[in-house]
This record gives sequence, C-alpha cells and structure tokens, in this order.
Amino acid sequence: MSPLCLTLWVLALWSAGAAGAQPANDRFSSAQTISGLGGSVSGSTVSATNQVNEPSHAGYDANHSIWFRWTAPTPGVRVYFSTEDSDFNTVLAIYSGKLLDSLVPVASNDDASAGVRYSQTQFQARAGETYWIAIDGVADETGNTLLRWITNPFNDSFSNFRTLSEPQGTFLGNSTGATLENTEEPPVSGDVTNTVWFAWAPNDSGEVTFDTIGSEFNTILAIYKGNELDELTLVASDDDGGGDDGTSQLTFEAAAGDRYRVVIGGREGASGAYRIHWSQQVPAPLNDPFGGSERLRGFTGQSQGANFGGTEEPDEPVHGEESTRSSVWYSWEADRSGRVCFWLHETSAALILAIYEGEEITDLARVASGETGPEGQAPSACFDVVQGRRYQIAVDGKRGTTSSFRLQWTFDDLRSPHNLFANAKEMSGFNCTFVTENYYADLQPGEPLHAGDSGGKSVWFKWKAPARYRVLVETEGSNFDTLLGVYIGKDPETGLVRIASNDDVDGKTTSEVVFEAELGETYYFAVDGSTLQDTEPPGFGMVVLTLTQATPQLVLVAPNHGRVGSQFRIGTLNFPNVVSVSIGQTACEFSLVGEEILATVPPGATTGPIVLRNEEGALRLTEEDFVVLPGTQPTLAIQSGGGNTIKLSWPSQYSDFQLEWNSSIDGQGAAWVVVTSPPLKVGQEWVVVHPIHSPALGLYFRLRLP
Repeated sequence: MSPLCLTLWVLALWSAGAAGAQPANDRFSSAQTISGLGGSVSGSTVSATNQVNEPSHAGYDANHSIWFRWTAPTPGVRVYFSTEDSDFNTVLAIYSGKLLDSLVPVASNDDASAGVRYSQTQFQARAGETYWIAIDGVADETGNTLLRWITNPFNDSFSNFRTLSEPQGTFLGNSTGATLENTEEPPVSGDVTNTVWFAWAPNDSGEVTFDTIGSEFNTILAIYKGNELDELTLVASDDDGGGDDGTSQLTFEAAAGDRYRVVIGGREGASGAYRIHWSQQVPAPLNDPFGGSERLRGFTGQSQGANFGGTEEPDEPVHGEESTRSSVWYSWEADRSGRVCFWLHETSAALILAIYEGEEITDLARVASGETGPEGQAPSACFDVVQGRRYQIAVDGKRGTTSSFRLQWTFDDLRSPHNLFANAKEMSGFNCTFVTENYYADLQPGEPLHAGDSGGKSVWFKWKAPARYRVLVETEGSNFDTLLGVYIGKDPETGLVRIASNDDVDGKTTSEVVFEAELGETYYFAVDGSTLQDTEPPGFGMVVLTLTQATPQLVLVAPNHGRVGSQFRIGTLNFPNVVSVSIGQTACEFSLVGEEILATVPPGATTGPIVLRNEEGALRLTEEDFVVLPGTQPTLAIQSGGGNTIKLSWPSQYSDFQLEWNSSIDGQGAAWVVVTSPPLKVGQEWVVVHPIHSPALGLYFRLRLP
C-alpha cells in the first residue's frame, strides 16, 4: 500500500467516526442552555437519537431530536422561536415541566407557512419558568439547525397593559422588543418608540407622582385617560424630569375611581431595563394608631391589610433595627394555649412583623418578631400563647417601605381532621353548632364546585334528619369568606346530588342556605374558602357551622311516637325557661340537653299534641299528635359476654325496637348509631353480642323505635 493510499484510509476512518458522534444536547438531561431576550444558536441533529418516554414533537414521533432550555425573564414576555435557515425540514416543540416523561406541551409547529420547511412558535412565557425546546426532522430527516428567538414585553400593546395596584409601588421591566401599534401616536416627540403600557386606578383622590428614575435608557413618561387607543386624553407627560440621565418624572392630581393609562417609551429608538415608581399621599389606615388596632379572632385565619399611610406615634417601640415609620396594628386573643405562628404573605416590599404582650403602648413586651429575608422570604413569628391572653401585632416597613399584605396565623397542631368526605364530622339534633378549621384542607377527586367557585380548602359535615322540617344552615361566625354546599349521596367520586349552595348572603362573606329536610335522610355539608372566582387564594380560618329550624316557633319531636317509659326529644327556638311538658293533659318528666328537651312518655298518656309552657305562661304545641303506643318501654339488660364483648338483651315481644350506641350519654358528642349486628332470638329474648375495641372507651346503649 502506498503512503498516499494509507493517508486516505486513515482520513476515511476519521470522517466516519466524526459523523457518528451524537450531539452534546442529544438528550433531554443534557439540554443546551440559552438565555436572554433574543439570540440565535446553531446545532445539528445528525446522529441524534430519541429517548424512552420522549413525547411526539408537532405530531411526529421523535427520531433525531436535540434539546435546549430557556428560562423566561422577570417579568414574563411573549417569545417567538424559529428554525429559519436550518438546512432540512424541521419540527419544533416547546414544553414546560421537569421530567421527560411528564412534560407539558406549550407550543409546537411543523411548517411556519405553506411552502416553507422551517418551523416557528410563539407563546406567552411566565416569569421565571423554564421551557424546553426540541428540534427534530420530518420523515427521519437530519441536518444543521439554527434556532432563533426574540421576545417582546407582555405589555407591548395597549390592550395587554400591566395593572399597577396600590397607592405606592415599584415595577421593574424591560422594553426590549417593544413596538408602536398601528394607530399609536408617540407621546412627547415623534422619535419615541418601544412603548410599554400600564393601568392604575386609585381608591383615593390626591396628588400622585410617577417616575422612571433608575431606568437604563432615555425614557419618556405619559399619563392618559380613556379606554381605546385612538380616543385617549392626555393628562400629563414628561421627557427628562427625572434628572440628567434622561429619565422622567411627573405629578398630577388623581381622582378616586378613575383609571389612568401609563406609557413608557424610549427616545430615538432606545429600549432596555426600566424602573417605574409611583407614590400617592393617602389617609392613614384605621389601624394606624395602637388604639385603633384591628381585632383578629379565631384560632386560625387571615386578614388582608396594608401599611400605606402608616405613621409612627409617641412611645411606639422600634419593631426592627431602625425607628418605626409606617406601622399598623392588630390585636388577637388566644382561644386556647399552644404554639401559634403568624406570617405575612403576598408582599411587594420588605416588612417587619412584631408580636407583643401588654394593653398599653407604653408597657409592651416583645414576644416574637420576624422580617422579610434577603431573598424575599415571608416574615414569620412563632411563639407559645396562653389561653385568654391578648397579643398585639405590629406590621411595619423596613426603612419606611409600604405594601399590601395578607396576615395569616394558625396553631401548629391543626390538621383539618374533617378534610375528607369519608371523615365528615357527625352532627345530630334539631339545632346544633360545630366549630373546626380548614387551614390544611384541600379538595379530593370528584369533589364538586361549591357555590360555583373553585375553592380549594373544604371540610365536611354529616347530619341525619331527625324529622321532616325546613332547615337553615349557615356559616355565620366563621372568620373568612366561605362557600357552602348541601348534598346527598355516597361519595364525591360516584356522584353527589346538590340540594342547595351559597357563597355570600345579604352582603356578608359568610353563607346561608334553607332546604326541606326529609326524615331519616343523611345530608352532607361542605364548607370551603372562596377564591372570589379565581382571583384570590382560597379563604381559610375558623369554620363555624350552625344548623337550626328555619321556622323558629315550630315544635319538633323525634320520634313522634312511643310507649310509656320511652324517651323523645323536643326542639324549638326562642322559647326559653320551659317549666312544663305534657302530652295532651298528661305531664311528662323532662330535662334540658343542650338546646333540646329530653322527655319521657308518662303512664296514662294518650295520643295528643306535645304542649310546652314557659315561666310567662306562654304555650307552644306540635302541629301533629304524638302517638302513644300500647305497652311499656322494654328494659335493656347489659352483661359481660366474655373476652372483649358485651351481651345486650331485651324481651322478645319488642321486635320493632332497634339497638343504638353512642360515646356520649346525651348524644351531643356524636349521633346515635344503629348497632349493625342483627339481634338473635334466644328463648324469650332478643340478644346482641357487641365487641368492645377499647375498654377505656365509654359506650352507651339504648332501645328506640325507628
């Protein structure tokens, strides 16, 4: 072999080896990082492969894909990706997610338009979100790629304005890629381009100042009124009022309830990072002084607040490292002892949270404190509380900063025990109230929307109607915006039938429904937190659910029949100080059990109405007669059955009675439950052998006519 042939053979081997090398970004896990508001990057799909669980791209099975990753800047932008100038027929797909087998499709494309072979996508990118870009070929094609991307700001167009809320604040953005719309007239000067739009609606009237000081380019700033781009009225404008660096500043008198359109542009085509700041003088909030502190209630809850207009008052303690400048006050009394935590959420500025004991501002003793962390961590303060003791909470701004915020608190041992439908809290009686919380609650599969709101923190209650009557159910006393739903059915997954639902009642944030309850029917009540139709996180806090008679004067009886010696319950509202209970003319022995009366059918009683008399001599009667059955109430015998069982028995002639048990002697702790073991007839008795799972648990039994 000649030296020349040897050289050609070696070169041929080298070329084959190079062609077979996989691209560095062949795999999802090795995706090439790209960044910035725009750019381009070249690559190749030659020798690229696919992966197990890789999705199809733009409808084509993955064959020779390469991957890129791009993280959207803050704030979010609209981004355009293109493979134009690649030398083969490409497909392009964009995803979000973290794992290859669970990627979420965002956008995809085969041909950008008829007759072209390159691909193009566009989508609105969420600030800080990482997106995965896959390039592959049609029909197993491979080749050299060129990935280009450009962005324009979300608020480039007038109709896509960003909302500026609150009387004071700062927003950081970037106008790179912004344009002028077809009908948009440049403010201040004809050379202004790259405009971005905002809207601001004040709650109070007063002088406000806007500026772009701190922006990196020569800005203009203008304020308009109007709802259409071609019908705007100029309120104020400025070019270089911000200083020698070409930034802008202006002041105008704002009217409460008006909506102002704010635009930032660049002189001579300038664009880049900008900073818009606004500040309006507003009245001090009602809870600015210590003496006007807002009262918080409940063992868990939240309150929306702000320290705009907050001031320092004489003798006020220093809440952080610097003197107080913009504090507001809250007061909270502990419902019980334990460890509780307070947090500040949804803040736009650095804040301080401080907790005190004491009733006067001059004798406050700090208990706990916290402040916004270096990376924006929410201020929190956790401490041990004593039942009945009042605590004072101050929210202040670091170095005088102001912000709206959501103040939340909860005991650290709360776990929302009635979160699941299967763990619904049992309620019993004609009129009853139960208190719980929904701090850690969530939704479960198949759960319906309560009152048409998506909610997200539901707790459940269960109630078996002791009679047929009109029922009022309400969440009055809860310390958050509630949703309420009433259902029948077995469980959410197999389907529940809605009986009634409500969000807000009579201008309140609590809920109320009225429905006709049927004797023996089991109803489920769901209490959830409103999201204000998906504009806020679901509300949470102390849940108070009350069930009462919708017709207060009605006298209810359960059961409405019985033998001599049997007991029955009576429910009525707004009729205190009952001194006598009778069936017709025959007086009954009775006692008060919670909100109800427990009475016994007396000897000699005959069928007739139940009559109640109070201390003032007023009478109330049942609408229907109580039926006195022949015979007397059977006696229930209880004895040890050996091991962990007990034997319960009663005379065999009383076959129409059912055996029930409870963990409370008066049935107020939970509803009476029918013993599921069927009675066996042994000689002259009905016998039930009942297991005892915990010797320490007190159990009570009764015989009752259904």
